[in-house]
Parts: sequence; C-alpha cells; structure tokens
Amino acid sequence: MRSYVVSRLKRLVVGALAALLISSAGFGQGRLPPATAPAQSTPAVPAPSGEIDKDSYVLGSGDRLRVIVYGETDLSGEYEIDANGSISLPLIGTIRAAGLTIRGLEGDITRRYDEFLRAPRVNLQVTQYRPFFILGEVRQPGNYAFIPGMTVKNAVAMAGGYTVRGGPRGISLERATNKGNEQAASEDVPVNPGDIIRVSSRLF
Repeated sequence: MRSYVVSRLKRLVVGALAALLISSAGFGQGRLPPATAPAQSTPAVPAPSGEIDKDSYVLGSGDRLRVIVYGETDLSGEYEIDANGSISLPLIGTIRAAGLTIRGLEGDITRRYDEFLRAPRVNLQVTQYRPFFILGEVRQPGNYAFIPGMTVKNAVAMAGGYTVRGGPRGISLERATNKGNEQAASEDVPVNPGDIIRVSSRLF
C-alpha cells in the first residue's frame, strides 16, 4: 500500500512539473516584442525660431495685441489693429497703433493712462501677427500666418514648394514697411508680417 502511494505521488509531481514547463514555453512564445519608439517624421516646413524685437517691429493693421495694465484687470484685454491703423481702449478711447513700434505704442498708452491712474505700468504683446503674402510660381500662393524667425525658405515650404517653373533664383521681396520697393532676395532672407514674396518663372 505504501509503495502504491509513493508511486502515485511521484506521478503527480512529474505531471505538475511537465505542466509548468509547457506553460512557461507557451508564455515565451506568446510574449510581445519590446515596444519601439515610433519613427519621427521630418517636418515639411523648416521650423523657424526667434522673437520679434519690441524696439524695431513696426505694427500694422491686422496685428492682434494683448494690452496688460498691471493691477487693472478691467483695462487689460486683446485688441486688433483695425483697417484705419487704430485700437480702441477703455478710458482713453481710440489710439493710433499702425506705424509705431511695440515699445513706442506701450509708451503712448502709458502716457494716456497717466491721466487717469497713478504710475500706470503697461505691457504690450503681439498675440497674432498680420499675414505675409507669397505669389507666383509656388504650388499654393496666397497669404499665410506669420511665425517669428521665419525666412523666405520657410514661406516657400508653407506654400507647398516651387512649381516646375519656379526656383530660388527668381525670388523678390517687397517689405510691408517699404511699399513699392521690390528687391531680389535669397531663401535665407528673413520675412516680416505684411511682406510680399514673389517667385517668378525660370528661364529655360
């Protein structure tokens, strides 16, 4: 009787070990390979980088501004320079903005509020710049949102690239601050809001 029990126990132990080995083998076969990071695609448009200088950037119609009057939340807000080149602010009313630098407009607003507030402090930020234009031999000519730090090369990429008749040797640029004066430009030339880029046909 004792030998029968021992023999049966041995069979149970062997069976359990075999089942464990089979289960381990199956787990190894079904294990997923380690996850790999997805390949990053190269952006179609070169990423510009940079900031607009408050002392040199000239404001124009279509620029959207955030006016912050410190300690006066009722006087702070966002305003767009209208077609006449002006914005209308609480207390001080309509004020000319187009043609001024950001720093210059800050100073004008501060002086106006000085009549109503004690030692006002004003900060001005451009939240949305007026668009630039790209015309001629690009795949999608039109107006595009300006990004600080962008160049003609970025602008061409945003417009879908050159057509078969276009190329980097046929680029001219008309500055928003110098209307009517169109000059040849390379792909590395910086673009400003309101500028007009033209890509002419190549001579074959």
